[in-house]
Amino acid sequence: MCGCKGKGLGIRMENGEGMERMSRRRLLGGISLAGLSIIAPASPAGAQTERLPRAPRFARPTRGSGIDRQMSASDDRLLALDTLLAEETGVYGLVIVDQRGNMRYSRNARLPFISASLYKLILAADILQRIEDGSLAWDQRVTLESWYFPSVDNWDGAYNYDMIGAEVTINEALWATICVSSNVGAMALLQLTSGDQMNALARALGLTSTTFATVLGQLDFWPPSAAAAESPDQLALTMDLVERSSWEWDVNLTSPADMARFTYAMLNGDLVSEFVSVHMLRLLLAQEVNDRMPALLPAGTTIAHKTGNLTSIVHDSGAILTDSGPILLSMLSQAVPDELHTTRLFQSIAAMVYAELAGV
Repeated sequence: MCGCKGKGLGIRMENGEGMERMSRRRLLGGISLAGLSIIAPASPAGAQTERLPRAPRFARPTRGSGIDRQMSASDDRLLALDTLLAEETGVYGLVIVDQRGNMRYSRNARLPFISASLYKLILAADILQRIEDGSLAWDQRVTLESWYFPSVDNWDGAYNYDMIGAEVTINEALWATICVSSNVGAMALLQLTSGDQMNALARALGLTSTTFATVLGQLDFWPPSAAAAESPDQLALTMDLVERSSWEWDVNLTSPADMARFTYAMLNGDLVSEFVSVHMLRLLLAQEVNDRMPALLPAGTTIAHKTGNLTSIVHDSGAILTDSGPILLSMLSQAVPDELHTTRLFQSIAAMVYAELAGV
């Protein structure tokens, strides 16, 4: 059990995240993707007793394809992204994988980024595997302690100060943590695991640049090599931001490549297990923070994704699920001077990627 607070947990409250989220909580109905049916959860984090459907997989992978391909791969039709991002201030990381599992574009793919709320993906996967092995239960109740709540204002996305001391189920806390990025829900779930256990899970999943609440000096990938960055300036910005942040708390890190690998494993049923993969997919399909990847896509486009925000940091990573298969899109940024501008930039990138690849 993790009884740490604040700095030791590597948590920083994200009071701004989700302010533009959908106001109506929508549970997905049955949808058909590439001939596979995803049945809607009957409750926020998924019905516990129904037969598990298969996750949508990539169509006919080509030889040598997949997330393990050279991360510097790019596609002529997406080279406009180079021009677009070259004009931006800050550090941007992208990975794009098409419906056959082929790498189509990458930028700063292996560079460490402060993960913000993307750490909640590892947390949720850890909790889901414990539900599967029986050490936790969907209806097990957790208490919302006062120290889980932000001290600055009353906004959390799921829980307000009136709920201090209330009990919620793990099922409900999972939904809040992923679908509205609740920090209070995440803090409740963190008491059921530990940083060491989450880091062990990240390593088991092959996430080589993903770590939770770890001292920088203990990381074998820090400092990052010059080859990991698009330019020396990008490397310097990253090192400055991460090292300054580490003075305040033990930072959580990830990379665009790791986030793409996480989604890739989930869609292939390999995120720990089929059970964990399907329930994680259900949570991401019910995402309500939709001001980035989905914003400029056609109405009705199905997206499974997770966002993250901190000061000067904007992320969105997941998959656009098309009739011909999923498009993986991992968009991370840090040291950006204007978070709203980056949010709009990510909207445009998602629309560009969809327009180029949705018919592949």
